[in-house]
Amino acid sequence: MKEYIFVLGRDPELSFLELISYFKVNNINYELKKCNDEIAVFSLDKFDYSKAISRLGGIIKIGLVVSEENFDDINVYDGTKNKLNYCIGVYGKSKLFEKFEDYLKKWFKENKIKANRKKKEKLSFDPRDMNKNILEFILFDNCVSKTVAVSNPSEYKKRDDERPYNDFVKSISIRLAKILINLSQAKENSILLDPFCGMGIILQEALLMNINVFGVELEKDTSKSALKNIKFTVDKYKINKRFKIYNNDAVNISKIFKKNSIDCVVSEPFLGPYLKKIPTREEALKIISNLNELYSKFFNSLKDVLKKNGKVAIIFPMFKTKSGRVKIDFEEIFRKTGFKIVNLCDNIKLPIMYKKEKSIIDREIYVLERDY
Repeated sequence: MKEYIFVLGRDPELSFLELISYFKVNNINYELKKCNDEIAVFSLDKFDYSKAISRLGGIIKIGLVVSEENFDDINVYDGTKNKLNYCIGVYGKSKLFEKFEDYLKKWFKENKIKANRKKKEKLSFDPRDMNKNILEFILFDNCVSKTVAVSNPSEYKKRDDERPYNDFVKSISIRLAKILINLSQAKENSILLDPFCGMGIILQEALLMNINVFGVELEKDTSKSALKNIKFTVDKYKINKRFKIYNNDAVNISKIFKKNSIDCVVSEPFLGPYLKKIPTREEALKIISNLNELYSKFFNSLKDVLKKNGKVAIIFPMFKTKSGRVKIDFEEIFRKTGFKIVNLCDNIKLPIMYKKEKSIIDREIYVLERDY
């Protein structure tokens, strides 16, 4: 087994749970060695970091641990260039920086390589530099790692820009879509359902992960746009997977799909009307009353089509009011409709709060399964 450092994204608990889910669904043996709110170090067996970085939404970069204090056995550079740039990022309370930098200077001098250090404390390493004359090292605690994979947000922007139809009020980010898909533990060739699919962002990302997808969308024009977006993705990336969009209500999914036919569900459902200002408590409670009815009917319908042990990765709203936050009693809905919250790991409990900048509505992320 080899040790890897993972630089967690802006929501570290969510990123950590996504990692655990990814390891489980891909049958990767893992052992957590150490972590904080920026870094997680795992010992892993049969790990493909190139594949992982393309699938994970909440991981910024991956480093292969090459040393723990003793630098003599580090494979610093095995390329052929005699001129390159390098950078060193320090996370946590690592005290190795000066010692490691002195070692690198000595190593480059002995190997007749002209190396220039880019001085960045927290690194914004462009993934395109992975194929150029640049090295990146990450120091955490007593570990030294060499960066082997970096996320590529510019690719997300490209997909957003190229998509035929966009409505960012009705859509979640690609990053969050990937996280939710991984939290659902969707396997390649499985069937994923988004019952409130909007413009189809989650379905597009699932198709890129080699997953069959179905979407349900109540608004006719939006469902047409989602289908066009999906067809664009299928054609552009030459994807050979099943897909279909139903213009219907999510509460009717037991009438659309056969019993036990869906492997997993990933969705950001209808969160209530668009709010331009913070509501009063009374206004928020009225919205909650309507959503409570919608969600209860939806879960009653969902329990008939979701397979045994199938996971539901889903977002629910929490409303800010002038007198504090209010939310639906989801545990009561789950109890009545036969669902339970999944415990993905012992030290992080769901739901996890997910906040969007300047948003009036906060979001909570749940992972559920049928309660037998």
